Amino acid sequence: MLQEFTGAFFNQSGRGSNVTSTLQTAVLVDSDLTRGNNETEIVTRQGTDFEIFNGYIAFVQTGLTLDSVVRQFEDGEVATTVTFNDGSTLDNVLGLFDLTTASFGFSSRQYALDQDALEAVGKTMADVADVDVTAFVDHDLSWEDLGFTPTGNSVPAPDPEPEPEPDPVFNVVEGTGGRDRLIGTDGDDAIIGGAGNDRLFGGEGEDVFIFGAEADNGLRERDVIRDFNADEDTIVFEEGAVLRFVEQRGDNLVIRLEGDRDTIVVRDADIGIVGSFEFTNDSFLA
Repeated sequence: MLQEFTGAFFNQSGRGSNVTSTLQTAVLVDSDLTRGNNETEIVTRQGTDFEIFNGYIAFVQTGLTLDSVVRQFEDGEVATTVTFNDGSTLDNVLGLFDLTTASFGFSSRQYALDQDALEAVGKTMADVADVDVTAFVDHDLSWEDLGFTPTGNSVPAPDPEPEPEPDPVFNVVEGTGGRDRLIGTDGDDAIIGGAGNDRLFGGEGEDVFIFGAEADNGLRERDVIRDFNADEDTIVFEEGAVLRFVEQRGDNLVIRLEGDRDTIVVRDADIGIVGSFEFTNDSFLA
């Protein structure tokens, strides 16, 4: 079960020398106070959806030219020098740093600091007047070390990601080079008439009728689909199949291909089934 925790952080916002410092509250949603062990760890400013302390992209100049400026990810683990309201300072205070930049030089900097280090000199976050990052260092401070405490509120776990739909599995029904009468199963079928004049029956299930490999084999062929279901079935035209025309003739739809002028007749169908046509630049079962 996820829990809600809150903690104070020091914020500096503004541009140039016009910077305002405030003490603000962050809300952590996590299963515990151990940092970095849970993908659901989310820290936001209280009352907003603005995430902080989740790392950021920094622009770092590694040389003397503009070409030397590179983008790199910073996880925000730092050592700092903290200045207090009474003018005293404390070096090497570990914490988390986050940076948000906006237009015209505006920036917002957030700091969560090691509470034990502050308490050791009799200070709290309310005594902090300024923070300077002195180095990026690796440390294992927990959210508790950074001042987060439980609010007693439980947070519903996010809905799990839906399982991806599995790729359809087709029963392949493939004809010969001659005249065939091909009948599908009660499942999902891939029906490939191939060369010759064929009669195709999909049967039950979501069936795919495949044409194209024979579109330019030197023979004019005529295939008939006898039970096309526009709600479930699909007609796939492979690479090499180019439509010459599609027209309604009585109760049937007639499809003529370029090349050998092959004809596909879909019985008891109208022009509306063109929405069930699909085209591929590859062989369907390759």
